[in-house]
Amino acid sequence: RASAVEAEGKVVGYQITTASAVGAHLARLAVDPPLQGNGIGSLLVCDALRTLARRGLRRISVNTQADNRPSLRLYASLGFAPTGQSYPVYTFML
Repeated sequence: RASAVEAEGKVVGYQITTASAVGAHLARLAVDPPLQGNGIGSLLVCDALRTLARRGLRRISVNTQADNRPSLRLYASLGFAPTGQSYPVYTFML
């Protein structure tokens, strides 16, 4: 499932949620940097949570970088709790 927020005919934020082994996974959340901190991310995540709950799903996962303080604050403010698990990040040199 995906949803977006528009302002003045331009997409300023979006989220993409996918199926996962635990129920659902918030695969992507993006907000135009100058507009971050204005509640757009919260609006998108809350909309996704309501939709998933209506579908009977009871758990959603998300992952973010350990040093991404704005994301960590957002997810904590919405009730997400850390699992204590860590996932490797891969890069490919071109």
